[in-house]
Formats: sequence, C-alpha cells, structure tokens
Amino acid sequence: MKLRIPLMFLAFYAAVGAKPAHGYVLRAPDGTPGAVCGTMLMRTDHSRSRPAARVTLPGSFVSPARWFRIHYTTAGGSADAVPAADANQNGVPDWVELAASAADSVYGNYRALGYTTPLTDGGASGGTEYDIFFINLAPQNVYGYTFSPPDGYMELDNDYAERIYQTKGVTGLRITLAHELFHSVQFAVWVGGNDGIWWQEATATFMEEYNYPDINDYWQYLDPDWFCNTLFENPATPLNQGSTGSCDTHMYGAAVFCQYLVRTDSVSGHAGIRYSFDRQKVLRSSAPNVVADALETTMQQPMRELIAGFWTRAYFTGPRSPRTPFFPDGASWTSPPPSALLSADWEIKRLGSSGSTQFPVRAAGLGGGIVRIVPDRTAGGVRLTTDATANWAWRVAVSAGDSVRIIVPRENRVSMSNWDQVDDIVVTFGNGAVTSTESQIMLTAAYDPELTRPAPEEFLLTLEQNRPNPFNPGTEFDFSLSEPAGVTIRVYSVLGTPVRTLVNNTVYGSGIHTGSWDGLDDRGTQVPSGVYILQVRALGRTRSRKMVIVR
Repeated sequence: MKLRIPLMFLAFYAAVGAKPAHGYVLRAPDGTPGAVCGTMLMRTDHSRSRPAARVTLPGSFVSPARWFRIHYTTAGGSADAVPAADANQNGVPDWVELAASAADSVYGNYRALGYTTPLTDGGASGGTEYDIFFINLAPQNVYGYTFSPPDGYMELDNDYAERIYQTKGVTGLRITLAHELFHSVQFAVWVGGNDGIWWQEATATFMEEYNYPDINDYWQYLDPDWFCNTLFENPATPLNQGSTGSCDTHMYGAAVFCQYLVRTDSVSGHAGIRYSFDRQKVLRSSAPNVVADALETTMQQPMRELIAGFWTRAYFTGPRSPRTPFFPDGASWTSPPPSALLSADWEIKRLGSSGSTQFPVRAAGLGGGIVRIVPDRTAGGVRLTTDATANWAWRVAVSAGDSVRIIVPRENRVSMSNWDQVDDIVVTFGNGAVTSTESQIMLTAAYDPELTRPAPEEFLLTLEQNRPNPFNPGTEFDFSLSEPAGVTIRVYSVLGTPVRTLVNNTVYGSGIHTGSWDGLDDRGTQVPSGVYILQVRALGRTRSRKMVIVR
C-alpha cells in the first residue's frame, strides 16, 4: 500500500475565524481593473467612509409601487448625468423609469420570499420612499453603494458604460439593483459585522441570478483566467473566506453554493438564506457558525453533508456537465473544480496496478475536497473506505456516458463493481466544523478484481404526489425506502415556515409506506387555503411535493 501526501489541501487556512474581507480595487491578474460592490469596500476599507451628507440632484421620480424615489440629473456636462433618452416624452428619462420599474420588481420578489422588514430612509431627501441616487461611480471602481439604516439609501452608477463594468448599460443596472437591493434587505434585518461580509456578498450575488437568470454577470467570478482565488480553484478553501487580495473573487463565486441550496430544495434553500439573517439579528452576531446553524436547521442536513454534496455537483460542470445539469448554467462554466491543482494532487491513477493506496484530504472548517479515481479499464471494481469523523462527510459520484450516479456512503464504505464500464469516479468531501483549525480525513482506495457483480450501495427515497390534490380537509401520500431508515416528514408554507411535523425521525422498513395530513398545524388549528410543501427526509435524502388546500 502506498501513502500519498498531496499538497492540494495544505493551503487556505482562512476559515471561520478567517481573515475578513478588506478593501481593494478588483483587478484581474493582468492588471485590468474591474468594478466591485462598494458596500463591502465601505465597511472594510478605512479610506472609504459614508458620506457626511447625501448628494443633491435636481430630478426625482417615484416608482410605480411607491417603494422608491429615484434621484438623477440630465444636466449637460455633468459627470453624473443619466442617459437622456425619453421615448415617451414625459420628461422622465427612460433610464430612470426602467430603474424604478426594475427596483419595484426586484423588491417585490424579495418580499415574496419573506423579506418583509420595511426599508427605511428616515424621511430624508423628500418623502418616505427608499432613495436611490444615480451618480458617476466609475472613478471609484464600484458598481454601487448601500448605506445602512435608519436613514438607508443607495447610490448606483449613472450609466454603467465604462470598461470596468463587465456587464454594461441597462443589464448592468438590473444586476446591480438586484445585488444592492438585497444588501438593503439584509441591512433592514441586521447590518452585521465584518465576519459576515462573505455571506452578505455571496447571497447578494446569488440574488442577481435569481432575479435575472439570463444576464450571468456572476460567471466572471468563477473564471481563474480573469480573477484569482476563484471558488473552484481549490475546494479546501473555506466557503467563508473573505477577500485576500486585489483579484480575489472567492466570496462572490460562493453564490454558486447558494444556488446549490435552492436547487436541492427551493423552499428550504430560500428559507435558510432568510433565516440566517434573522438569526444574526436575534443573536447579535454574524459569525459563520450562526449562518451554518441556520442552514442546518432549515435544510435539515449537517453542513458537512451540504458541503460534500455541493462539491460533487460542482465537479460535474463545464465540459463534464451531464445532459441534465446540476446547475442551470453549469455547462457554461469553463473551469470546473479543482482548476488550480495539479493532477498528482487530486487524482489516483493506475490503481489496478498498485492494488491500493491511501490519500489524505485536509481542509479547515467549511472547506472540502475532491479526489478523482481514474478507471484503468481492468476488470473488477473498487472498494473505498474512510476514517471520517463527526465533522466530515463524503460522497461518491460515478459517471458513465451522459449520466451521473451519486452514492451516499454507509458506515464509511462504498463498493463499485465493473469499474471498467464507467468514465469517472469522483469522491468529494465536506468539513462541517466551524473552526479555522485544519483537520484530515483519510481515503483508502483498493482494487478488487473479483468485484464484478453490482453491489447495491445507493439508498433510494421516493415520494408520490398526494391524493386528492387539491384537497379538503385531508390527504394521503405514498413514500418508499430501499432499506430501513429514520424518516422525518414535515409540511411547510411556500415561504419555508414549518407548519406541521407529521413524523420525526421514526424508523420505517424498506418498501412503500402511506402517510396522511389532516390539514392542521402543530397547534391543532386548521390551516387556510393555499399551497403547502410536503417534505420527506431519510439518510440525507430529501423529496418534496406541492399540495393545495381549497377550503
């Protein structure tokens, strides 16, 4: 047996107590300047501070929903002038009307997700509407600023025309509105400290994609040819690492982790993001453990499981993306993980010749790892084991042709037969500890020439649509397990609020089982008409269905 000690997981200790983001002008490795969120800069760069007074501009326009007041100028020769085009000749520039409509739309989406804390501006600058000012921000290399309550407001660039903006014009305006308005929503709940900036930026960047899925400005943050320390370069880099240099985009790229949460379970994913800010307010802390605890509560999975699952799916992006991608844009991401590592640092080759090997995986808290076992076309199979502790989780993904099968290990072991018939075997890891201390998990891979018959390792969970649907007063549903397992069944509102726990970690045998809901909440009160989410969890798997009550 050979012991391999790769370099891949030795770097990037900056985890939970991690080095916070600090002020910088975002630059690509070739020195090309790029714009960044000014809100983050203002909080971390002591050379930048909140203006002593708001800027004064001659024009103002109230949005159709009366949530926002847009301040602008069209004065010739002014560096702050917005584009003057006015197609309907109503005296208000098209740019301003578009901004007002987009702001209403984006904020309406946030309210629908449950962010209902009002945006307050203290009544400054005329009226009670939340103020947005258009000024020339390009000389400061920023997209926009969000200033915190009680007299909160936003500043946005007046045209997004300069070369520092990857996405220009009205599309640049839209994604910046989505990003900065989510900062406004965050601050309305809890401003937080610098240790929470990574999560504020990750979620705000995710909301760009949520509101405008066709713009894809965030792709730039995943490109190691354009920026450095991008999310996919080294999975060992903790998710909560702030910026570490002038071309570092790790925390913006972490928006993809938010995508994973919502793709795994839309209701719980959005609820987890919202709950993370609610918990920060309650605990008066934005420390990473607060975020982790909130996500574990709503997703009902340990962080180690979420991180391991994320890196499994992230691996199969770009040219590795299956026909049915794990991420909507995944096939277009050009550099899937681990893009910065040498083959020897993450790949196991010629296992059929060596017989077995050990591969240590190291990462600090909220970091992960990827190990690829390259099939060498010899007959037989592979047995994988780990010495995983309570802080670590792992997944095994097997690709063949255009399909990917993800295996959840049981008792820290997995067996795969007929490895000569697959294209790729990938093992991913997640360290769910909330600590900056590095720890290790040891993967042992052993070739077995006799392993030619399938070994059913994958746990299967299914959930059928409830019947009847719509219903009143009660309904039934079927679910099935491929083996005995502890099962939890809950009903949620469409906003992710728990309504009723029907089963709490009760062990069921393999086979088909029938459950029911009588339309009552946990207090025994009849719930109103509407859409509800039925969710079944077992052995790290989740299945959900929408149900409709019509009273």
